[in-house]
Amino acid sequence: MPPGYQDETGFALGNWLKNTRARQRSGALTQEQTAELKALGIVWNSVDARWERCYAEAADYYERHGDLAFPKKYVTESGVRLGPWLENQRIAYLKGELSADKAARLEAIGMLWEGRNDRQWRQAYEAARRYFQRYGDLNVPYQYVSPEGIRLGNWIVRQRVAYKGSYADQDKVKRKPMSLERKQLLDAIGMDWHETERIRHLDAG
Repeated sequence: MPPGYQDETGFALGNWLKNTRARQRSGALTQEQTAELKALGIVWNSVDARWERCYAEAADYYERHGDLAFPKKYVTESGVRLGPWLENQRIAYLKGELSADKAARLEAIGMLWEGRNDRQWRQAYEAARRYFQRYGDLNVPYQYVSPEGIRLGNWIVRQRVAYKGSYADQDKVKRKPMSLERKQLLDAIGMDWHETERIRHLDAG
């Protein structure tokens, strides 16, 4: 509960809990007091309590939707900022700062550690890899759509644009330069970085 919470009688229960936790950490509570509070379900670590609450909300969302694909700014009906919390868990995991137990619990409810853009890129890359395995190159017609519904021809052009770190003519959206890892993955399946214009207009002529 919030530190400033008061019960129906006006008692500052939030502050009392905060002070009680501090006394427990310093060893000022008796064993009897500690046992009584434990029987009432007190959570000694407020940080852990917040994590558990957010996790419960995430688990509920997963049960209802089958995934955790909510927006980064998503807030639950109960006011929990679940989107920012989940992004913080992802960042902590990638930095190696999330405990194995918490990581496993999140994975059990569908957590994917890559961001949404990374997942979409990986899905398109897998479609490109299958195309390469079938045809031996990535000379994908611009209008080509993969069996999975991925606009693979358009995606290939955008990878070349990203590699050059320039503007995409078709939508005027500035794209970030391509990472070395992505370039190496595309190199491995025969990407020709100099085919932009020919492939873009392949179906037009």
